Amino acid sequence: MSAPDVRGRDDPDSAEQVAAPGARLELRAGSERDELAPFLGEDVVLDTRGELLYLGRLAHVGEWFLELADADVHDMHESRTSKELYVMDAARHGVKKNRRSVHVRKVEVISISRLSDVIQY
Repeated sequence: MSAPDVRGRDDPDSAEQVAAPGARLELRAGSERDELAPFLGEDVVLDTRGELLYLGRLAHVGEWFLELADADVHDMHESRTSKELYVMDAARHGVKKNRRSVHVRKVEVISISRLSDVIQY
């Protein structure tokens, strides 16, 4: 009996799904890029596990990196505000650009959202 053909969590094209024992999880090639395609050209927020927050226009989706253009790389450790308030301020007043371009390792990103989807409260 062979092991199930299920991609691991460290695989860049892996889906966040759990297959039943013995089941095969079929993924089509490029599915991660397909899912991120609607964000291309849009101002986005990349939230990370750590203190860094990235805002900017999603210019490219690579195998290992996301490229943001006209970006703001913000270290929350050096800030007196929360990530949420900082993002709301950017949605209200625009991205405070401090990089023409930045490449962010995809494994560091825990969420992506359009800056236009930020709800003000």
